Amino acid sequence: MLPTTRGRGAATASEIANERRTTKRFPIELAVFYHTLSSRAISGAGLTRDMSSHGLLIASGDGIDCGTTLEIRMAWPGELDGGARLQLVVTGRVVRCEPGAFALTFKKYEFRTRGRAPDK
Repeated sequence: MLPTTRGRGAATASEIANERRTTKRFPIELAVFYHTLSSRAISGAGLTRDMSSHGLLIASGDGIDCGTTLEIRMAWPGELDGGARLQLVVTGRVVRCEPGAFALTFKKYEFRTRGRAPDK
């Protein structure tokens, strides 16, 4: 159980005591697109629920199995100087599955440019 205040009040002392993560998670909602890097071809879309320096929780209606390796792409909200837009590309392994969501631990990640932002 995640210690969170999302929709149901403060986390209980038991939830906080059982928390095993060593890095803080930050709530962030970004659209993601993903596909498998294995022989069983799966692709889909979802929405991030939270992120840390080591992992990501994604809300999705797709049934993703634990142990699946995915590549995930998401438009990053920040821009480089000069207006170049960024995309975060993550490769990782699904480590937790629950109805409507899955958690992924990062194997590698990189920022790529997506072109310049349109003039305002």
